[in-house]
Amino acid sequence: MLVPILLHLWLVYQLAVNIPYIDDYTFLLDCLHWQLPDLTLTDYLKQLFYPHGEHVILFARLTVLADYWIEGSLNFRTLFFIGNLTFLGTVWLLVRLARRSGIQPLYLLPVTLFLFQPQSYENTTTWAICALQHLPALFFAFLAFDLISRPSERAFLLSLPVAFLAVFSNGNGLITLGVGFLVVLALKNRFRLIVWLGFMAVCLGLYLYIHHQSHSPAIGTNLTHPVRVLVGFFLMVGSIGLVFTRSLAVLSAIGFAITALSGLVVITGVYQLLDRAKRLSYLPAQVHRFFDRSLAANTSFLVLTACFLYTVLTLFSISFARSLGWYNSLLLPRFIWFATIAFAVGYLLILLWFKPSYRPLVGRVALLIGLLINGFSYGFGLGEVTYTRQLHLSDITNWQDDKILVSLPANTRQLDHFYSDILAVAQQKGVYKLPQPLSTFALDTKAVSTSLSNVVAKDSSFLLGDRQIRYLTIETGLLKSAAFSDKEVYLVARSARHRFIWPVNQSYTKLAPYLMTGKADWGAAMVWVFDDQVPLDSYQISLAWSEKGDWHIAPTTQSIKLGTQL
Repeated sequence: MLVPILLHLWLVYQLAVNIPYIDDYTFLLDCLHWQLPDLTLTDYLKQLFYPHGEHVILFARLTVLADYWIEGSLNFRTLFFIGNLTFLGTVWLLVRLARRSGIQPLYLLPVTLFLFQPQSYENTTTWAICALQHLPALFFAFLAFDLISRPSERAFLLSLPVAFLAVFSNGNGLITLGVGFLVVLALKNRFRLIVWLGFMAVCLGLYLYIHHQSHSPAIGTNLTHPVRVLVGFFLMVGSIGLVFTRSLAVLSAIGFAITALSGLVVITGVYQLLDRAKRLSYLPAQVHRFFDRSLAANTSFLVLTACFLYTVLTLFSISFARSLGWYNSLLLPRFIWFATIAFAVGYLLILLWFKPSYRPLVGRVALLIGLLINGFSYGFGLGEVTYTRQLHLSDITNWQDDKILVSLPANTRQLDHFYSDILAVAQQKGVYKLPQPLSTFALDTKAVSTSLSNVVAKDSSFLLGDRQIRYLTIETGLLKSAAFSDKEVYLVARSARHRFIWPVNQSYTKLAPYLMTGKADWGAAMVWVFDDQVPLDSYQISLAWSEKGDWHIAPTTQSIKLGTQL
């Protein structure tokens, strides 16, 4: 059971890069704000609770502030490690709930296989703000539900600050209040019900006040598209199957099946918990044959039900907020993580729902599914993570040489200068220290004696939003040769005045380009260049790669005209 966890942590250690990515730049702005003299406690509280879009990210900002004070500058790798610690906390909590119900450790192996795989890399490895929003908020919500269910009044009172962190650490945090209310209601404790209602009133009042004061954006008129939202919800629930298929119809069918099966388990189980078992007599006899009637005394089932409900409501709220419905963008890695959590919790609920004699069969089926998901995710999806890491490393080199960034929003250039200005000021003020670049190439890179030709097999361009993208297809046979096989390769473009470096995307799935454009027919090896940020010039093309810690560069006889007149 520890192998998937240790492999995941090793990948985070190897692949996480200390550089901001898109929304992460808000953390640099926070640190710059905290450098201002004579800040009062009120100033700190305003900044900590200030919404990021529609999200209040209290825990994320507290973590950033603590890291800035302790390390002296912001370290994004540290933020990833803290986020992943809360991920481990969530898994520990699920395992604890299962063991408390008598589930054997062997049956918990599928849970680690479902969760510790690179399909959700944005939350764990490449996007710090996601690591500090999605992972901790879910952990705090699950922990709050567990504390509410315990007989100790001290544990219940401790659930209030934990739930407060869940509410104000992500945009979907308010779901914690509603699900927590249902748990308290199921426990039939009048004191806890009164306290929780008061806590809800305080949180809702503070939430409305924060958003009113900050004029945060409205979600929109998504109620006018209920079918799109519902179909989008099923698509998101089934997105765990993205490692097997890109068919939106198949993924939605998977999501519907998961929702229907889990719904049956939850509804019948909750009826047991509420002493309404007589109503279950209307179910077919086959259901009673498998159904474990001891659930009425199982508080772990109640907590896991709350965790499952919180997760699926989160998926529904994402579908509602984005108003995309049947659309590729709902399959983003940061959202797939919630689907895998729902799948894992649903599996535990099914284990508890079945009589103990049927659990070995359920466990074997889940183990097979877990091995397939984990194996396919590592076999076909790991390239997406390494390519994103290459983008970040390219950012470091390109920023040092020409003050440009390449890991930017692919469909707009409106924020290019904004992010560049923030990064420049953050370094000037000592808020952030740029890591060492990949290589200085001119000084410490070993040149390969043989020169290559026709590295770029195809040169084309297209518009994505308001951005001009050059799409360079690299000669596939070249990268399959012994010199480049299984290596992270970069395209180097040099002119008399400039030098840029871009990663060669060798990912098997090309998931990111697919989600952004809806196209699936990308070349086996390709480079995306944001042509609108490159100075117009003729560039000599080379390929660079690392081998045993040494950087090598293979010059070519090919030159390409890149860029626009800046």
